[in-house]
Amino acid sequence: MMVMTAPPAGPYRYLSRQMNQPGALITPATCGFNQHDMSNLKIYIGSAWVDIIDRSGKVFNGSAWVPVKPGDHVRGSTSWVPITSGISLPQRFFGTGGPNDNMYDVASGQRQYTLLPGGDDGTELLPLWIFLHGVDQGGTDINKVLEDGLPLVISSTGQLMKCRGAAPQLPSGSWSERLDLIDSCISYMVANYNVDQNRIYLCGLSDGAAGVIAKIIQQPTRFAAYAISSPPANGMAANASLIKDIPGIIIQGLQDQRVGVGNVAAAVDALAAANGRIAPLTQFHYDGDHSYLEWNQHLFNFTTAANFLGLNVEDWMLLHSLGRVQEAGNYVTHAENTQDYLHYLAADRLTGMLAASSDKTALEARLATLKSAQQYGNQRIILAFGTSANPATGNYTRISATDTGTTFTNLVDSDGNATAISFVCQYTQWAADLPGAGPGSYHGLPGGVFLQSRRVYASNTWNFTGLPAGATCRVDIFPYYKTESGTAHYGVTGTIGGVTKNSVDDVYNVLNYLTWDGVAADGSGVLSMALNAQYPASSNDGGLCAIMLTINS
Repeated sequence: MMVMTAPPAGPYRYLSRQMNQPGALITPATCGFNQHDMSNLKIYIGSAWVDIIDRSGKVFNGSAWVPVKPGDHVRGSTSWVPITSGISLPQRFFGTGGPNDNMYDVASGQRQYTLLPGGDDGTELLPLWIFLHGVDQGGTDINKVLEDGLPLVISSTGQLMKCRGAAPQLPSGSWSERLDLIDSCISYMVANYNVDQNRIYLCGLSDGAAGVIAKIIQQPTRFAAYAISSPPANGMAANASLIKDIPGIIIQGLQDQRVGVGNVAAAVDALAAANGRIAPLTQFHYDGDHSYLEWNQHLFNFTTAANFLGLNVEDWMLLHSLGRVQEAGNYVTHAENTQDYLHYLAADRLTGMLAASSDKTALEARLATLKSAQQYGNQRIILAFGTSANPATGNYTRISATDTGTTFTNLVDSDGNATAISFVCQYTQWAADLPGAGPGSYHGLPGGVFLQSRRVYASNTWNFTGLPAGATCRVDIFPYYKTESGTAHYGVTGTIGGVTKNSVDDVYNVLNYLTWDGVAADGSGVLSMALNAQYPASSNDGGLCAIMLTINS
């Protein structure tokens, strides 16, 4: 459809509400057309009337089919009138009909599925995610990309997205062998839509995950973040120092018999040891295999993944930008919206990395206001478990022994002040340190907190003492256990205030943690925590990295 001031020459199919005659002019008398109303507009395609605002929203302009967007014109009773955005465009996800019929690479003739979020007319500056499918979805049937991963979730559930998206199809072979097609996909989106090139994100599964890894190794400064699952053998561990600063989510199923768990374990170890700008978030799932049950349930389906990740992976990606001021600002805004202290810590850390500027000063002022509000009436104590004090930074107490009856007094609060609060350990077996996630900062906690963990085995009661009688508290417990075993659960179960929670999928896990809010100390100022291995009566071990106690006065 073209913007013009006079009717076009030659035969045209005009927009109309459903009418008896194809090509009839729109008039208020015949169809009640309102230029602010795009609902139920129809176009005759030769055999039937169809919604003009459908998956691809196309109309014939005399030589080609092009997307309809606000600003285009339709023929009214006496003149051409504009379509306006009085009714927002719905989300559209389509594999044909877009610019060049969705052919993102002319040389290979390959198409992609394109996602335009609700309200997107193609002109607004928006971020972009690229999804790379697995090896079984290649070929020339574009609908095969809908068989798994994020495209399957979007097409089958109508999951709403905020970014523009592209799911290109690989003709054959492996994505790692055709990294040029990823460039072609991005170029296609940039040429046809207004893409924020500071916020391009890669995600994929299986062979697509390996393609994501190969691409960020090839261009480590181009992408703002990535999210992958179940990659085959890859170069991530060997190139950890090159890609350590790119934020990433990496998940893996322990029952995956198609690709080795070690492909991910080695990568996580190397990335954590590299101590990058933003440490990788990981999770190994006890029941996960090489299928949609792993990829979609645990990562790409926002509804089900929230039970495992504690977050929406798209919202997490949107925090990140190659524009570091923008990224730090996103973290600050997120912390302001959630009013969560851990989010404040993460925002404060990223803001502190910025070079001196008026933007940094403004963000620091917002953080100071946020901290003041969060600290009002609250006191926080962070315990880090393990004997290593490297790097010994931040205001926390190192719990270096957990033998039964061991007591740590005068715990330090998050402002560095000694308190009258003590921590009493009740542990009877195997008090040795366990390897942790590495020196990186996770969940905004000070560097070194996740460097090691201590064993949790039989059910024992661990106590905070010296609290104000009846004080209302929040307790956050951070487990981590480094093992590739798929034969037993490893983790932490806790019962506090009569409520029991367990970390479930905790192997190589730094994605989520356990939180009890609104629990109270007893009349003697004691807060008791019954900590056990993964499940009651289990003989497995659990790894305990940290505990954060928030006391609300």
